[in-house]
Amino acid sequence: MKETAEKYPRLKYIDYLKAIAIVLIIITHNPWVLENRDGNPIFPLLIDMAVPIFMILSGFNYAYSCCKKNMNTFKEHYRIKNIKDRLLRFLIPFGVTFIGEVLLLTIYKKKNYSISSLCIDLLTGGYGPGAYYTPIMIQFIFIAPLIYILIKKYEKIGVWIVFGLNFLFECFYTLFGMPPAGYRYWIIRYTFLIALGIGWYEIGRKKQKWFPYVISFLIGVTYLLGTTFYYTPVIFVRWTNTSMLAGLYIFPLMSLFVKLVEKVKLPIFIEKFIQWCSESTFHIFLFQMVYYYLGVGRLFEATPKCLHLLCDVTVCILMGCFFNVLMIKVLRKKRTI
Repeated sequence: MKETAEKYPRLKYIDYLKAIAIVLIIITHNPWVLENRDGNPIFPLLIDMAVPIFMILSGFNYAYSCCKKNMNTFKEHYRIKNIKDRLLRFLIPFGVTFIGEVLLLTIYKKKNYSISSLCIDLLTGGYGPGAYYTPIMIQFIFIAPLIYILIKKYEKIGVWIVFGLNFLFECFYTLFGMPPAGYRYWIIRYTFLIALGIGWYEIGRKKQKWFPYVISFLIGVTYLLGTTFYYTPVIFVRWTNTSMLAGLYIFPLMSLFVKLVEKVKLPIFIEKFIQWCSESTFHIFLFQMVYYYLGVGRLFEATPKCLHLLCDVTVCILMGCFFNVLMIKVLRKKRTI
């Protein structure tokens, strides 16, 4: 166990990136921020990067976990226990959140439900901003092994095969007019970002030339600024700034961030808090869904806008972290009974 811990230590730069991404998620769903995003380059270049960062990190963490557990075959990846453990990691906190939302909406907003409407709401991720994320991550559990094995075998070629498949899906969506409500729930639109994360771990450990990163960044930033201020995209017409091409911009920056953060040494209590936030990102995400959907943020409407935003971030972070702690305690107690 000690040898495994030394070979696969906790990566603080992953904690930093996850903490940054969850703060961006909370910010991007703030009503005041949503109203003032037009014409501001900080949105396509920073705020909108939350989901691409999370998808890349999901791929990276999956590859890291596979190496740690020495999983190399389809049979190992799709072992019932592995699938079950990954599913429960998402379904238990999501289920608690969904039940809480339904009870609150029934009691305070007198909302009436039918069995069919409840089932549809459950399958589509519940209520609130970003509700599609849980269904996406359930799909991730089943598709990530395929991407991982492909990249493990073919390395960079595997990453570009996934790029091609993702691009074909975007063309299909555009040509055949898939409804936006359906499009947002398909993980295939994020497969290139996931492949970047897996490739980052599997290939990035080898020494890489800097020139491809510069080219990638320039293509990505041109795409984001161009589609935001100068022209309407032909293919990536929905969720343009979080599409697969956003990975060309944010991935080089994430790689640069890793190089810079290796030299950073923060006080231990800050490191611990960032780690706590990193471990609680899904719970924080679920809480912000409830927070914004039920309009809790209106409690801070009388405060200046920046202070209102700070309150939203603080409340969602702290309550999401406590939600994670509560779930851990309940699950541990259940196992000991």
